[in-house]
Amino acid sequence: MGIEIKVAANGRMVLPVEVRKRLGLENGGRLFLNEGEFGLELSSVQQRVGKAQAFYEEVSKGKPSFTVDDFLKQKRADAAREKY
Repeated sequence: MGIEIKVAANGRMVLPVEVRKRLGLENGGRLFLNEGEFGLELSSVQQRVGKAQAFYEEVSKGKPSFTVDDFLKQKRADAAREKY
């Protein structure tokens, strides 16, 4: 699916209302623009978070969960051992 978007001389462009609704940008917001081998990609913060979560779930299958609290506990224990 492709949507043609006109870019003004000053670089501004308008996203169609349907796209803004799907991305949760009805009242404005921020998008990330990536330039890759196959062209440009726009993504919202929510899309990036979802992609990161899906990636983490895929690589952590079958492994015990490791939370931020676990990480901090481990770092504190490492630091305590280094003091002596």
